[in-house]
Amino acid sequence: MTQTSETATESGPSVLRDLPFRLADILSDPVQRIFAVVDGAWFEDVTSLLRPRGLVHRPLYRQAGGDPAIVRGGPWLVDINCREIRSPVAEDDIAFSYQDTEAPSDAALEAHAAELSARMLKSLQEGDMTGGGMLPGEPMLDLAGREGRLEALLEMVGDSPAAVFWIGDAALTLDLIHRHLRSISQVISPLPIETKPLERIDGLELAAAGGDDETTVLEFLSKDNSQRFILRHADPNVMLQVVPKLTPAQLARLMGPAEQLYFVPDTDWGGGTRQVARPRDMRPHPGPLRFTREQVTAIEEMQLKRSRFETMLYLREHAQEETAGMSDEALHRHVYTLEQRGFDLGLSSLTAHLMFAFMCTVGMGDVVDSEEFRQAAQDGRLHPDDALAVMFDEAIRSAEEDEQEEV
Repeated sequence: MTQTSETATESGPSVLRDLPFRLADILSDPVQRIFAVVDGAWFEDVTSLLRPRGLVHRPLYRQAGGDPAIVRGGPWLVDINCREIRSPVAEDDIAFSYQDTEAPSDAALEAHAAELSARMLKSLQEGDMTGGGMLPGEPMLDLAGREGRLEALLEMVGDSPAAVFWIGDAALTLDLIHRHLRSISQVISPLPIETKPLERIDGLELAAAGGDDETTVLEFLSKDNSQRFILRHADPNVMLQVVPKLTPAQLARLMGPAEQLYFVPDTDWGGGTRQVARPRDMRPHPGPLRFTREQVTAIEEMQLKRSRFETMLYLREHAQEETAGMSDEALHRHVYTLEQRGFDLGLSSLTAHLMFAFMCTVGMGDVVDSEEFRQAAQDGRLHPDDALAVMFDEAIRSAEEDEQEEV
């Protein structure tokens, strides 16, 4: 289950702590380049964390439909190889300051603008390309500082599965890897399928993630009635599910100009640093990355096994009395039955399946048979996941009130 926090670190050492050692040879090689793709969904505002750490960054989603939250919560490309050239300047030095609470006059604003313009022009004439800190600085290659920037990024990410590292030679520039990553943000899969790890996203996020080769994607779609999905290549857990299922040609298309990938999945997914090398002498297929129905089915089954395991652990902890007499095999059958019933109700998220399994296990399963739930889930007012969450909260509140009355 994804959580959002100001930084992804909670407590304890980072699961990425061995990456500087694994990347030591690359860090010391002036020919090699290191980029990271960070999952913005793990942070309240990822840019406010990257900027003070001096990390050059660029969004991989483009704003669509006037919703900047989609861009902010999407993947971000971080250039470990470069630093920004910026002159230190206080924000309130640029902002208009006045003592009283009245709005400044037009004349005062014009005078302030002229002062800033003159200051910026003078700085540019003196060789400061940031205009005294008022213009964004251009990244400058700084290989000597790479280790420090990598450590700063790992400290920010903490123990969360929120970064995938892309490695290449000196030809792998920020612009090149940016274009490539956008070109694989969407993948094509045949119909009909019920996807879970490759979640079907609404049109707004698809538009934001649309690659530079969007026309080609649409041409492929028009040929065989396929559909588009978001590939969350900033998520190590997703990469762990997808990469082993790819053919060499597909893997070559996924990696593009990169030579290696490094990522560390959640400990629940096995943890440990994973390294992937691009197949040698393998030409990537043209057009968008395409998955077969068999590949999607295999990825889905891997996801479902993981979901069942999480649900079993959850019930062992939160429904101890009800599951104490069940063997692992019996509990697995119980969870599998509830999973299928949950799908029939339209539940899709792991959180919803956990709530549903808990309610059914502790004797609250009749809630989903209520007319109130079915109306809310079926008339379009609420997604079944959200309708269940409302009913779950009400059921817990009612149970707590009953306990208080008994006392």
